[in-house]
Amino acid sequence: MNIPLFAILLLLGALGHFLPGWTRPDLFFAVTVHPDFRTSDAARRILRRYRLIVWTAVAAALATQFAAGTEAAILISVAGFVCALADAHRQMLPHAATTSAIVEVDISATAEGFPGGWLTAILPSGSLAVLALWVVRHWERLPQRFPTHWNWYGPGRWVERTPAAVYGFLAMQAAISVVLVVMAWGILRWSRRVVASGPNAGVERRFRKLNVQLLVVMSYLPAVQAWLVFLRTGAPATVWALVVTVVAAVYVAVLIPYRQGGGRARRPAPGELPTGDRTPDACWKWGMFYFNPGDPSVFIAKRFGIGYTVNFGNRWTWVVLAGLVLLKVFLK
Repeated sequence: MNIPLFAILLLLGALGHFLPGWTRPDLFFAVTVHPDFRTSDAARRILRRYRLIVWTAVAAALATQFAAGTEAAILISVAGFVCALADAHRQMLPHAATTSAIVEVDISATAEGFPGGWLTAILPSGSLAVLALWVVRHWERLPQRFPTHWNWYGPGRWVERTPAAVYGFLAMQAAISVVLVVMAWGILRWSRRVVASGPNAGVERRFRKLNVQLLVVMSYLPAVQAWLVFLRTGAPATVWALVVTVVAAVYVAVLIPYRQGGGRARRPAPGELPTGDRTPDACWKWGMFYFNPGDPSVFIAKRFGIGYTVNFGNRWTWVVLAGLVLLKVFLK
């Protein structure tokens, strides 16, 4: 499934264009504001400048792609988005609103269950263990060369059939599945709750559950990819691209109506201080990275974008990231 690079660049531009409207009503470019601020002249001016930078970067990326035909054009588009968000966040800081000092804590003993139970969670890595046993018994039936890396246009890296390459590839796919499941579990257990009671709390729980369910679905993709490769089904890269595209589309379509963290449920009443997401504005660097050593949460709902990010001020975040790097080095 060869998606033209220019279409990808335009899609990234459109995504960046609309992202400011997919956050909580009382957050604007990762700064806490009263929802009415979004209709002010200052907000319109900041939004116009942000979108100008985003589309200028897309135009530069398109020019690079047509002139050189290189995927480095995507980096230009992404860099433009980062610069646009950082610039808008900086301009927004003087407009930050005083937030509510009320802290809500959920002391309920009822734990949220893992979607589908733990059998659903371990099935992808378990199927890869079965595939490894099949490989042992049918070594000669494996392709002499097989892909281990995919880009926008299909397989980007091929390796010879050796024990190190085959079992290393299977181990990497299993590791990716496990990491996604751990992230899903972490969002249920280690994420910050913004609202503990009322209708907003129910919307937030559904938002969190949807994120977890989609991570569980994504954990199946590496296993599907490995089975397609070794069973020689014909065009694993095409199937892989199609599946990833469908999952990404579902992810966006399902979560957008909830806004970020389910924050669309209620606007502050006149004179009421905005809640935001109950994290300090000063802890959001460039509007993207959350760094707060005083917050025990590992996962935080993004202030800009969809889903969750991590608290870079929590030591466990760095332990997990270091483990991922070591895993990548040893299984490369």
